[in-house]
Amino acid sequence: MVCLPFGFIAAVSLIPLDLQYEELNDFNSGCRWFEPVKGRLILFPSLVEHDVEKNNTNNIRTSLSFNTFVRGEIGNKSQLTEITIG
Repeated sequence: MVCLPFGFIAAVSLIPLDLQYEELNDFNSGCRWFEPVKGRLILFPSLVEHDVEKNNTNNIRTSLSFNTFVRGEIGNKSQLTEITIG
Protein backbone atom coordinates (compact mmCIF):
# COMPACT_ATOMS: atom_id res chain seq x y z
CA MET A 1 0.00 0.00 0.00
CA VAL A 2 1.27 3.48 -0.86
CA CYS A 3 0.87 6.25 1.72
CA LEU A 4 1.38 9.65 0.15
CA PRO A 5 0.77 13.06 1.72
CA PHE A 6 -2.76 14.42 1.37
CA GLY A 7 -3.37 18.15 0.99
CA PHE A 8 -6.02 20.82 1.24
CA ILE A 9 -5.79 23.89 -0.98
CA ALA A 10 -7.30 27.29 -0.12
CA ALA A 11 -9.54 27.97 -3.14
CA VAL A 12 -10.52 31.45 -1.95
CA SER A 13 -8.35 33.67 0.18
CA LEU A 14 -10.01 34.65 3.45
CA ILE A 15 -8.17 37.97 3.32
CA PRO A 16 -8.27 39.48 -0.19
CA LEU A 17 -5.02 41.42 0.35
CA ASP A 18 -1.58 40.69 -1.03
CA LEU A 19 0.21 40.42 2.32
CA GLN A 20 3.91 39.64 2.52
CA TYR A 21 5.01 37.04 5.09
CA GLU A 22 8.48 36.37 6.38
CA GLU A 23 7.52 32.78 7.19
CA LEU A 24 4.58 30.58 6.14
CA ASN A 25 2.52 28.73 8.75
CA ASP A 26 -0.87 26.95 9.04
CA PHE A 27 -2.70 30.28 9.18
CA ASN A 28 -1.21 32.18 6.24
CA SER A 29 -0.26 29.53 3.67
CA GLY A 30 -2.41 28.55 0.70
CA CYS A 31 -2.31 24.82 1.42
CA ARG A 32 -1.86 22.30 4.23
CA TRP A 33 -0.46 18.77 3.82
CA PHE A 34 -0.98 15.78 6.11
CA GLU A 35 1.09 12.62 6.32
CA PRO A 36 -1.11 9.50 6.42
CA VAL A 37 -1.51 7.86 9.83
CA LYS A 38 -2.76 4.27 10.05
CA GLY A 39 -6.25 4.18 11.57
CA ARG A 40 -6.88 7.94 11.13
CA LEU A 41 -9.82 9.25 9.11
CA ILE A 42 -9.87 12.85 7.90
CA LEU A 43 -13.39 14.23 7.32
CA PHE A 44 -13.86 17.49 5.41
CA PRO A 45 -16.58 19.27 3.42
CA SER A 46 -16.75 18.20 -0.22
CA LEU A 47 -16.38 21.81 -1.39
CA VAL A 48 -12.83 21.95 0.02
CA GLU A 49 -10.32 21.54 -2.79
CA HIS A 50 -7.95 18.66 -2.03
CA ASP A 51 -5.08 16.81 -3.64
CA VAL A 52 -2.72 13.85 -3.22
CA GLU A 53 0.78 13.46 -4.61
CA LYS A 54 1.23 11.34 -7.74
CA ASN A 55 1.98 7.67 -7.08
CA ASN A 56 5.37 7.14 -8.75
CA THR A 57 5.73 3.57 -7.47
CA ASN A 58 4.56 0.19 -8.72
CA ASN A 59 2.56 -0.28 -5.49
CA ILE A 60 -1.23 -0.02 -5.50
CA ARG A 61 -2.74 3.00 -3.77
CA THR A 62 -6.19 2.43 -2.29
CA SER A 63 -8.54 5.38 -1.68
CA LEU A 64 -11.93 5.52 -0.01
CA SER A 65 -14.42 8.35 -0.37
CA PHE A 66 -17.99 8.69 0.84
CA ASN A 67 -20.66 11.23 1.75
CA THR A 68 -21.96 11.56 5.27
CA PHE A 69 -24.57 13.74 6.94
CA VAL A 70 -25.13 15.06 10.45
CA ARG A 71 -28.22 13.87 12.36
CA GLY A 72 -29.52 14.92 15.73
CA GLU A 73 -28.94 18.07 17.72
CA ILE A 74 -26.05 20.36 16.92
CA GLY A 75 -25.13 23.84 18.05
CA ASN A 76 -25.68 25.49 21.40
CA LYS A 77 -29.05 26.54 22.82
CA SER A 78 -27.60 29.32 24.98
CA GLN A 79 -25.86 30.84 21.94
CA LEU A 80 -29.02 30.47 19.81
CA THR A 81 -27.26 28.14 17.36
CA GLU A 82 -29.04 24.91 18.32
CA ILE A 83 -30.75 23.01 15.53
CA THR A 84 -32.17 19.48 15.21
CA ILE A 85 -31.55 17.67 11.95
CA GLY A 86 -33.67 14.58 11.46
